Amino acid sequence: MTIVFRSILHEAIFEPLVCWQIQNVIFKFVKCFFW
Repeated sequence: MTIVFRSILHEAIFEPLVCWQIQNVIFKFVKCFFW
């Protein structure tokens, strides 16, 4: 989980738009995984 979070932070620093899309997908995946 920490590695994924760090990856999101790196993407947020270098590619904000790409990060937003990745966060969207990861958020949906996490919701499906934990709910």
